[in-house]
Amino acid sequence: MLSVTFKLVDGTSWRISAADEASQVTVRRFGQAMRLPIKNTQADPPGRDTRQIILNTVENHCALAGSMPAALMALLHGEPAHCRLEPETEDMDANIVQTIHLSTLIGAEAQARGGTLIHGALALHPFLEGEKGILLAGPGGVGKTTASNRLPPPWVSLCDDMTLIVRDMNDIYWA
Repeated sequence: MLSVTFKLVDGTSWRISAADEASQVTVRRFGQAMRLPIKNTQADPPGRDTRQIILNTVENHCALAGSMPAALMALLHGEPAHCRLEPETEDMDANIVQTIHLSTLIGAEAQARGGTLIHGALALHPFLEGEKGILLAGPGGVGKTTASNRLPPPWVSLCDDMTLIVRDMNDIYWA
């Protein structure tokens, strides 16, 4: 089973796994977008406190969006969340939407624990005193994506639409 694992600064551990061959594409795309290692974890059980999202493919339009409410309830009760994906298509926008829905599910679970999702671009700059993140927030249509795409080096655009903010164990907020 292909999966990606990661840990947020608030201490929560996550594993997103593909239950079938078709859903491996989404796991790979999510891992690449998040810059996470993609592993074969067939014999590697998740930790006891790891939040799990298990993806499988079904022939159903808007499958992931339709399975998100039940998946969120499972996560909030400490159970694995089972999300249904549509099969991959030639429509890249539709495939990207599934990755966005998956990110939104993680954000919704984090919001239930005090995190927040901000409609804003996040950029990183290696300042002398260490890397610093800059959040470009604002209503739709004001140019967040355009500004994010035009940042010169050494700036790095991490996202151009939605940023998750969580608090670490020392009550410091991280995006």
